[in-house]
Amino acid sequence: MLAAILLLLALLPFLLISLLLAALSTRSTGFFIQIRIGQHGNPFTIYKLQTMINGQVTTICRILRKSKIDKLPQLIIYLKVTCPL
Repeated sequence: MLAAILLLLALLPFLLISLLLAALSTRSTGFFIQIRIGQHGNPFTIYKLQTMINGQVTTICRILRKSKIDKLPQLIIYLKVTCPL
């Protein structure tokens, strides 16, 4: 858990820049938020950087997808699960 918090803090500037690039590139909020069904039928919320709009992927978003940077916000899910309030 501590490792995830430290990793999230270390990656925060990089994540914010990526979020800004995704938001400007897709003309959206930059986040893709979806509720999915997980293990034992329990719903959970998934967070990703929005890299597609109307079926189109921009050059910047293609780079974010190939490098898997768009999945960085999933650390938030890990922290919510391991550190419930």
